[in-house]
Amino acid sequence: MNGNTKLLACRRLAISMALLSIWLGVSTPLSYGAGVWTNEPASASQITDWGFSTLTGPGWGDEGGSVSIGSDSSAPLSPSTVLQHQFYVGMPAGISPGNTWYLFPQPSPEVYLGFWWKASVGFQQHGSNRTKIVFLSDTGGNPLFFYMGGAQGSSYYIGMQHQNSDICNDHLSGYPGICGTWDIPSGATIYPGQWAKIELYVKKSTTRTSKDGILRYWVNGVLAREFTTMNFGQNLFSSVPIVPIWGGVGGTVTTPGTFSYDHMHVSIPSGGASNDQPPGPPAAPTIKNVTAP
Repeated sequence: MNGNTKLLACRRLAISMALLSIWLGVSTPLSYGAGVWTNEPASASQITDWGFSTLTGPGWGDEGGSVSIGSDSSAPLSPSTVLQHQFYVGMPAGISPGNTWYLFPQPSPEVYLGFWWKASVGFQQHGSNRTKIVFLSDTGGNPLFFYMGGAQGSSYYIGMQHQNSDICNDHLSGYPGICGTWDIPSGATIYPGQWAKIELYVKKSTTRTSKDGILRYWVNGVLAREFTTMNFGQNLFSSVPIVPIWGGVGGTVTTPGTFSYDHMHVSIPSGGASNDQPPGPPAAPTIKNVTAP
């Protein structure tokens, strides 16, 4: 069964369940999207399920730049509107076409994130072999991000990076002596022009050194990496900035390209209890320096 067949099956199942609940007189918020986020914890409470019909909405903000709502009939979950970040000719390395973000109603130590994404055919990869896709930020910074990795070619891989200058994870197998920023690549292959479903579940460690934090991410439904003894900083997750930074240092874009996003789903597993008593307000996303063409 290929990805499209699976997606259609999920849609039929969820629609059938919704019709059954109506017939039984039960009111539920279930949509076909509930059958798509297959690795979302059963206990999770949705805080956004955004189809990118507009740039802004409840919890969603945008700072302009080379960003727009486009039309793409191939969008797998909520066609045909998609969010598009355009990498324009002359754009220098180290910046993003724009900054679109979702701000949590309340910070949380535990998050599930799911979205569909693709790079355009012939996308110009930066010479550092890395273009960022999306961040998961907390009230103190931007500790996690997904990236498209690999040299210029017909395929790439999805990776993550954890960056926190004073957190050590040197106890993890394969990462001896790692403190601060460390790379989390995967063998998950993606192809420009084809949609990829990316999912992330992350839970902060109890303390900075307790070795009980969890990080799992999936690409097209397949587990790409998993850690269950991670250390994290203690600032709570608070936003999802869509800031696809090109590179890297040095160089400019010579061939225009696009990163497209179809739908983004964010939920808080286990109630997302905060250690902040009473919970303070969420912090605004911290990645905001964008140069427009």
